[in-house]
Amino acid sequence: MRDVQDGRVVYLMRHGEPMGGVRYRGSTDDPLSPGGLREMQNALAGCGAFDTIVSSPLRRCADFARSLAERSGTPLAIEPAFREMHFGAWEGQTPQTLMAACPELLRQFWADPRAHPPPGAEPLDRFRKRVIGAWRAHVGAWEGQPLLLIVHGGTVRVILAFEQLLSVRELMSLDVPYASVHTLHLKSGGDRAELELKTTDAR
Repeated sequence: MRDVQDGRVVYLMRHGEPMGGVRYRGSTDDPLSPGGLREMQNALAGCGAFDTIVSSPLRRCADFARSLAERSGTPLAIEPAFREMHFGAWEGQTPQTLMAACPELLRQFWADPRAHPPPGAEPLDRFRKRVIGAWRAHVGAWEGQPLLLIVHGGTVRVILAFEQLLSVRELMSLDVPYASVHTLHLKSGGDRAELELKTTDAR
């Protein structure tokens, strides 16, 4: 990717599967499963070197980021604002458990998460504001390429939706599997970067 002209390359990577499988994890700090670690290693196999790595502080992102940075000698920054949305009373619950316990609340959340957040959850607008603020700060201050962000499904969705001018409903429909890598070519010009997007995943 180092030969890309008139632009910067950013890889947005979601962490692999954590211990405990699919859950509304949010701030719950579970480590990667062995399979999740392999997913991330496989997903980055063809990406080459990075000038900088930026990671969420949560273990499912940061453990892999620290290991990768140490092995490759790449500078690493831990960004607290890139952590996942906190899901309140749904923290640690599986979708199946929630569908059995409160199916209507779950459907309302997926249809309109701004109006129907989980009980006690971080408001979506606050989550989006902190993620976009950190995204702008890191991309605005960074002049090298390529940059790797190791973050969460919600964080990836917020950034992709922001760059593509998508609505909240469209944000929720974005497919962001475990260990997926979303390649953005950011080109200068205007208030918002022009965007070329390619997505790959380890499935």
